[in-house]
Amino acid sequence: MGLIKPYKRTIRQLKDGSYSSSGNSRYIKHPDYAKSPEKYIRSFLLILNDIEKLFEYVEPVDENKRTYSYRIHELFIRVCIEVEANCRTILVENGYTKKGDLNMSDYCLIEKTHKLSSYEILLPRWDGKYGRYKPFSKWGENKKLNWYQYYNGVKHDIHSNFRIKYPNWDVNDRYDFNWQEIKDNTNTIQCHDYNSMTKDKK
Repeated sequence: MGLIKPYKRTIRQLKDGSYSSSGNSRYIKHPDYAKSPEKYIRSFLLILNDIEKLFEYVEPVDENKRTYSYRIHELFIRVCIEVEANCRTILVENGYTKKGDLNMSDYCLIEKTHKLSSYEILLPRWDGKYGRYKPFSKWGENKKLNWYQYYNGVKHDIHSNFRIKYPNWDVNDRYDFNWQEIKDNTNTIQCHDYNSMTKDKK
């Protein structure tokens, strides 16, 4: 049997293997699912819009992969900041209580609950092999994220239409509920217990 309640800020397959079935994906609209989700969605949509604009000037082909500009640099920094903000929010809203600043050694716990390493991004209109990318694939190998290491190295140095393939969850880790039956229950949305999880050594 699968999970009988959804987790905060956690999208998972439903029992039938889909991500949306018979209205059961409506849990994402429950007020306990996420605090101020519209802010994060708005930031994401702005980034998508800026990528579309970028592709008006830099053709999305493999030959242009090494193209550099301060606008591309700025967009990269914004994307990384949004990744940090989302990771921090996932941990905090699920009750993570570490003292002090959170960082990637904390954020990598999310791999255990979200399988980010399985997500694959398909860039719109990209011509060539670099149009598919798994930005968190290294977490699946218990390694550091190369692009994030680069971001950490340059974030203080100003000189230097996505489609997503979702992960496939084990049947026991899929959501197995009828949202219409549980939506009005108290404590409908549960928290991951990040505090009891061990961090994999990198």
